This record gives sequence, structure tokens and C-alpha cells, in this order.
Amino acid sequence: MRNSVRLVWKALAVAALACVLVVLGLLVDSSRVGTAGELADVRLGLPFEWVYQDHSSMDPPAGAALDLRFGLPQENPTRMSVGMFAVNLALASAAVVVVWLGLRRFVTRRGGAVAVRVTG
Repeated sequence: MRNSVRLVWKALAVAALACVLVVLGLLVDSSRVGTAGELADVRLGLPFEWVYQDHSSMDPPAGAALDLRFGLPQENPTRMSVGMFAVNLALASAAVVVVWLGLRRFVTRRGGAVAVRVTG
């Protein structure tokens, strides 16, 4: 019983950290648009796009490409793909677990290499 409770807490911690990573990926991502038509469907999200925003209220300079980031949903109509969010969340969760296990293995190996036996 105790192990299953620990496993649930670990799974919740991994999911929470993965969710933070997915949202941070959205906030650092940008999308390059060059025409007024592309402003109506700006796709954002890492590694797979899961947020679609309409930035058509902007008036870009003719012939200039803009790098747009996630904007306020109150100003830019926003849609979200729950399926792609779930895929990103699963990938981020797997990455968190792999990094955690790698760090854990590194620390235990390093600790074992430093240990010294004293015989008398």
C-alpha cells in the first residue's frame, strides 16, 4: 500500500513538471508570418503545435516577416488542440522520467566510485 501511494505521488509530480515544461515551451516558441493571411492562423507550441491564435487584428508592414509569440487570449482569439497537448505532455513526461533516472544512476555510480574500503 505504501509503495502504491509513493508511486501515485511520483506520477503526479512528473505530470506537474511536464505540464510546466509544455506551457513554458508555448511561451518561448514563436511563429514567423509574412503575409496578412498567415496572421489568422498562428500556430504555437513545442515540440508539436497545440495552440492556434488569430493575430489578424495586427497590420504588419508590407513585405516584412514577423516573429509572433503567444499573445493574450483576450486580444487574440485562441483555440487549443487537447490531443496535441496530451501528446506534448506525454513526451515531456517521458523526458522528465529519463532525465530523473539518468541523474539517479549518475549519482549512485558517482557515490559508489568515491567510496573507500578500510580493512584492518
